Amino acid sequence: MNLKRQSTYEYREGEDYNGPTRLVYTLEYNEQGLLSKEHQYDTQGNKVLTNHYLYDDKGLLVRENVYAEWSTLKNFNLYSYDDQKRLLRIERHFGEPNFELEQFVYKENQMVHEILDIEHNLMKKFIRRFGSQKELLELLVFNEANRVEERFLHHYDEANKLAEIIKFKGLDIQQERLAFFYNEIGERICSKRYNEENKLMSRETFEYQNALLVHSITDDYHRRVPHQAFHYFYDADKRLVEQHHGDTDGHIFERKRFKYNNHNDVSKEILESMYMAEPLIREHKLEYFSANLNVA
Repeated sequence: MNLKRQSTYEYREGEDYNGPTRLVYTLEYNEQGLLSKEHQYDTQGNKVLTNHYLYDDKGLLVRENVYAEWSTLKNFNLYSYDDQKRLLRIERHFGEPNFELEQFVYKENQMVHEILDIEHNLMKKFIRRFGSQKELLELLVFNEANRVEERFLHHYDEANKLAEIIKFKGLDIQQERLAFFYNEIGERICSKRYNEENKLMSRETFEYQNALLVHSITDDYHRRVPHQAFHYFYDADKRLVEQHHGDTDGHIFERKRFKYNNHNDVSKEILESMYMAEPLIREHKLEYFSANLNVA
């Protein structure tokens, strides 16, 4: 069944309010439920952008066409895969002759990812090395001269949970270390960031209280910077319904609330901020219908 969904966004931006900004997105799906077309319209109802997505018989994206009404350039991306459905190549065309290539080479427990320009000159390269459980062990980042700029080592605990990430400048000059801690049921409860001298720089803590997740960030290096705190509230269906951004003294800088429709999609977002005179309201007016039956 070919499904369509239309989403309308309306903004009211407090003291900068100049009337609602209205963006309309129309999404179309193919018989496999994969996104096939996306249209964007502006405040006056003019079409400004169209994306087409084409898939192979395995459901893998093979081509993405981007049509901007204000541009004569033909922008498109081409994707290719191996017989294990692993991504091998992305060709990004930004109109002739602009071109960018991403290619992926898979070896045993390793993946090489290169980004090349139109003349196949190296722009960036990443080498990822994996363990027996497919966990990432090492990431090397190369510059255009094919020299290692950064190196990241990942260490794991006995339960194969990420225990720490060590960042190096080049191959061996340690810059910082990030350590992770978990409770008895495997939920992350804390992370600590250390500098090259192993001095504690900052902490993040996570506290789980039924339908409430409290996420706090403490800056141990810049003592004068207020410590940040994030509170996330969930309903009985585990949907995020409200989030607060403030400090650990209980002051709230921003509050965002979410409303949902019967399809569990967000239908309205309300943002209140100490920096805005009025709330910012974003409404998602969603319509679901079968393209074949054309009924709501």
